[in-house]
Amino acid sequence: MIKIIMKNLLLLLLIPTLSFSQLEIANYTFEEDKVIHYIGGIAITSITHDLVFEETQDKNKAVLYSMATTLALSAFKEIFIDPKVDGNDIAAGMYGALSVGIVISIDDIFKQNRKKRRKK
Repeated sequence: MIKIIMKNLLLLLLIPTLSFSQLEIANYTFEEDKVIHYIGGIAITSITHDLVFEETQDKNKAVLYSMATTLALSAFKEIFIDPKVDGNDIAAGMYGALSVGIVISIDDIFKQNRKKRRKK
């Protein structure tokens, strides 16, 4: 349980910090709204991933369902709640979802490699 909490904290804090700090080097600026959508995408995806994985025990389903949930919620919010639909807000949320999906996939690759080394 503590590992899951630490993993989520790492995803919620480290990825946005690294992503945006690297882009600030080139003097890019970000709208606060897009940053909030990005962080929201990270939060929705990581929480949904953990919930789906607990139920299904399937890593691929967990990643796909969590990213689909982020897309659905981002689109729902933009279409039904915001007075002006902005596709860039949906894209920012999906960038957050992709960041989490990539990190989880890379972590799974490292875990598989460690298991192979232990078996030898």
